[in-house]
Amino acid sequence: AALLLGLASLLLYSINIDRAPHPDELYHILAAEGLLATGEPAIGEAGRYWRGYPLTWLVAQSFALFEPSIGMARLPAVFFMVGLVVLLFLFLHREAGPLAAWLGAGLFAVSPFSIELAQFVRFYSLQSLLFFAGASIVYAVIVQSGGRIWLRWRQLLAALFAVLLMVWAVQLQPTT
Repeated sequence: AALLLGLASLLLYSINIDRAPHPDELYHILAAEGLLATGEPAIGEAGRYWRGYPLTWLVAQSFALFEPSIGMARLPAVFFMVGLVVLLFLFLHREAGPLAAWLGAGLFAVSPFSIELAQFVRFYSLQSLLFFAGASIVYAVIVQSGGRIWLRWRQLLAALFAVLLMVWAVQLQPTT
């Protein structure tokens, strides 16, 4: 079921993926082209664009695998949003059942906000995925601890991983 919803989201987010770019998207697109040409996220003579470097690197890899185009630049954001839809589905299915999972993740997937983030070459879809994954792990650790102060080693590792995800999300977007 999660795979089916993920594939449907992928198809939805691929509609009009080549529409004209928003000016903010050009930061990553130009920096990705600079990364491929010079090894640094250079935007011509304007300097280097290091903010959200992991996304710029992924956009550059998308360009290297396929072709430099606005659609291929948006591909990483599409996959991050599909991942978020699938993760939300799995979380809701585990916590509230299949109906809640289909309704919650399905409505999230088709929301204009989700579609816009999936087709926006910026780090917001990655930040959203990282934040939700980290929050889900924190929730699971708290539920599994049963109110105990001391955590088992697996719970402690999971909590540490959640902290790393959250730190990465904050690095991408300080308002996290």
